[in-house]
Amino acid sequence: MNDINLDISGNLDPIIKNASAILTPISQGIAGAFAYVLQKPIEYGIVKEIENEALAKATRDKFNLIPQENIDFSNIPLLTKLLEDSIYQLSSEEFRDLYSSLIVSSIDKTKEVKPFYSSLIKDMSPNEAKLMNYFFEHQLLFEVLLTSDNPFFVTEGTYRYYWEPQYFQLTGKPDTATYRDFDKENFYENLFIPQKDFYQLNTPESFLFLLNNGIIEQDYSERWNGIFPSLKKFLLTNDEKALNLIVENKSLKYPIEFKPQYKAYKLSSLGKELKSILYLE
Repeated sequence: MNDINLDISGNLDPIIKNASAILTPISQGIAGAFAYVLQKPIEYGIVKEIENEALAKATRDKFNLIPQENIDFSNIPLLTKLLEDSIYQLSSEEFRDLYSSLIVSSIDKTKEVKPFYSSLIKDMSPNEAKLMNYFFEHQLLFEVLLTSDNPFFVTEGTYRYYWEPQYFQLTGKPDTATYRDFDKENFYENLFIPQKDFYQLNTPESFLFLLNNGIIEQDYSERWNGIFPSLKKFLLTNDEKALNLIVENKSLKYPIEFKPQYKAYKLSSLGKELKSILYLE
């Protein structure tokens, strides 16, 4: 093992002494990196000492899980970037968990931490980090774009509407056997229960961040079709415009047709890389 020593003496000690005491038994280099990067942010109140200490403890606890033969301190210079990127997010336990995983993975020779990983996390909001962690555990998210039309109505386009896309998360891990589509819509629309089996994502902008940054991608397989009737039923019974159209349908000779469009999303190759680094089970 090659441990890199940074000077943590002098006026750094009163500010980072707790974190230093936690980390020095692991590595003088890690303790020095914490001291070097976080001294001024702590001194000026950007980072609280208790947050610094919590990050140090999380790092120590995860470090203790690495097999001794996998420990390699030669990548410690990367720690300065990881810690610099973390400065404005350390008040969040969720972000401390992500950064401590990055730090520990950077000294595990079986893993490769790329510098831009911390740049991605630095640009995340808490909701975006939470949704990324959701994908690490539950694998799938569903998009439903509800549309309606009545092609037989005398004035073309009268009942042609497009709703904003809605997104749904699973409460458990997907089961491909359960989600098989046997064209039994009436059966499947009651098979998956809101809150018990799925729930609606209320922060669609967090989904767009993960998609636009290549962390997730569309899943083009048809293994998940069985859940779609339940999502359609949920929207038609909880959307005010849809409910009004359903009522109006009763007086129409030719009924309005609702035609949802469905998509499923999964981790991309980049997302899987991040999971291997950040999701330390």
